[in-house]
Formats: sequence, C-alpha cells, structure tokens
Amino acid sequence: MKNLFIAGIISGFVLFSMSCHQQEHHNDADRAGVHDHHAATTADNNLTLNNGAKWVVDDVTADNYDGMKTMTDMFAVAPSPSLSNYQIYGNDMSNALNKMIKECKMQGPDHDALHLWMEPLTGQINELRSISDSAAAKKVFDSVRTRVDAFNDYFTEAQ
Repeated sequence: MKNLFIAGIISGFVLFSMSCHQQEHHNDADRAGVHDHHAATTADNNLTLNNGAKWVVDDVTADNYDGMKTMTDMFAVAPSPSLSNYQIYGNDMSNALNKMIKECKMQGPDHDALHLWMEPLTGQINELRSISDSAAAKKVFDSVRTRVDAFNDYFTEAQ
C-alpha cells in the first residue's frame, strides 16, 4: 500500500510538472527538421568538460533537468520500492526526458554535449521500463541516479 502511495506521488508530480510546461507543437524549425535530436551523436560518447568549463544549457533545459532530478531524489528515498514502482519511475523519467527533448532549442557544441549526457540515460530508463527483476532494477536505478547527479558536473544554466 505504501509503495502504491509513493508511486502515485511520483506519477502525480510528473504529470503536474509536465502539464505546466507542455507545448502542443514544435516550432517551425523543428517541423522542418532543422533541430534533429537524434542526429547529435558521436563515436565515443565520452562526456567531458568544455576546455575545463561547464557546458551551457538554456533555461528550459535546466528546468526540465530540475524536474528529473527532483523525481529521482524522491524515488531514491522511497522505502523498498517494488518492481512495478521501478517500472513506473522508468516510464515517468522517459516522459520527462521526452519533454526535455521536445522543448530543447539548443544548438551547437553545448547541444551535442547534452546528448552525450542523455544517450546513456535513455538506455538506462528504457531498461527500467521493462525490467523484470527487482535486484536488477535497483542496480539500473542506481546507474540512472548517478547519471542524473552527474549533470551538474558538466552543465550550467545560461546567465
């Protein structure tokens, strides 16, 4: 019962945060294919600093990240999550990541660096969505949490 309550709180938070910032359509550049999030990949997928400095993200990306961080921190303190709780968290994080991608207007090297952070996270989240073992789910969640926490090591919000 307690696990269902926690899952409900997490799901409610995600739905609330998504409804506050939901956009119905991509801008004209997105519809024209100018801003393709799936094209930004590199061969080694190794995220590094920008010549010793953090990469800069726009305020929309920072806000979306903050929602993902809050959701992850809340889930991390949930007592004994069930397998279905991990799957729900994975679905909620997938929705949050998709929202981040949909609303992103970044371009250039900072945008490419953001994708280096996102790509492993996407795989981890997808794994959680369909995971069938609680012990494995805990390990994957720990990897997600590490990746989410690493964001602030590499990125800063534009001033």
